[in-house]
Amino acid sequence: MNIRRVLLCGAPAILGLGCMGTESKQQPTLVQETKNSRLSDQLKHFQEAFRIANYSFANCSNNQPNEKAKWQPNIENNNPDLRPLPYSYNYLEPQITAEMLSAHHDHHHQTYVTKLKDHVSKNQNYQGKSLLELLSLAKEDLMLQRHAGGHYNHVLYWWVMTNEKNSTKPSGALLEKIEAKWGSFEKFKEEFFVKSRDNFGSGWTWLAVNQSGDLVIINTDDHINPLMGVDGEVCYPFFVNDIWEHAYYLKYKWDRPGYINSFFQIVDWDMVNHFYEDYASQKKPVPL
Repeated sequence: MNIRRVLLCGAPAILGLGCMGTESKQQPTLVQETKNSRLSDQLKHFQEAFRIANYSFANCSNNQPNEKAKWQPNIENNNPDLRPLPYSYNYLEPQITAEMLSAHHDHHHQTYVTKLKDHVSKNQNYQGKSLLELLSLAKEDLMLQRHAGGHYNHVLYWWVMTNEKNSTKPSGALLEKIEAKWGSFEKFKEEFFVKSRDNFGSGWTWLAVNQSGDLVIINTDDHINPLMGVDGEVCYPFFVNDIWEHAYYLKYKWDRPGYINSFFQIVDWDMVNHFYEDYASQKKPVPL
């Protein structure tokens, strides 16, 4: 199916407006003119849908090779620009489609970055701060919670995923910690699944290290990050799943459990192991 024809021609035709770019053979009646006028706003929505779809399809492939980039710590992160994904848009298929990634990264994530930069530009005390420093200041600032959190949370989310063929399971010190607390990796997955499924509304589900050095599964609302200490003690997250509907609705619709199960098929446990061993286990934030 040609999506551009559906959006440009099929939708207006459904509304009784004919195909865009063509002329009706019949002279419009007063009733038809009134109907056209009444539906003009709806037609604008279809045109905007076409513009977004056209942009997304044009950007659903990038110039990166079909492999994941090597992660580098972003210690001097004083410029909160949106960075490219660490893989091509189709790298996570079929679990996460190119259309999902394009919409999620290029539109939703970009919005948080844009609003974060605007907020920082209006607050002299925030200028020149790294993203981690902004998170540490977010407890009393709702705009930082939303936009610094929205930025950092998404960056971590991109990095903890990989292609299904490269997804294994935790190992080393992390696996030992998981088995000591939950009894097995499968028991941990069950609890993480339930917490994610039952995370009411929009939010995130995290695996983090608390101040006692123990592993904890945490649900947060909106874009709150455990590093902010908004809901209690500061914890150090190193693994996360995005439970906002915009993360999965294009494919999974209302099937959040299906999305969570698919997410576990593409977890980059080697990356998660690294984030745990080099940062979270030492009570240090991952420098994204």
